[in-house]
Amino acid sequence: MRITMERNLCENILPACEECFITFLLHGCIPDRGCITDVVDDGREEVTLILRYEGNEEVLVVTDENREVLAFNGWSRYVYATPAFAHRRVRA
Repeated sequence: MRITMERNLCENILPACEECFITFLLHGCIPDRGCITDVVDDGREEVTLILRYEGNEEVLVVTDENREVLAFNGWSRYVYATPAFAHRRVRA
């Protein structure tokens, strides 16, 4: 399966984004979120996540072997650039 996530479409801070990502990884469900713009069943066992943010595009391949590591560490540790929204402050 190939899933495209357009992170620029979401206003949530990084922890909220990664919590949604964890749910997807651990429960095998594709969240009904505006940032998920494409889901294609390509017949493969692994899940290819195409992650787009701030002009960057990253590809993460999720297998049974790395699923839990990706879930508990979050996707942001496996991309080359630190997303600006990781530093966004929440207004009280």
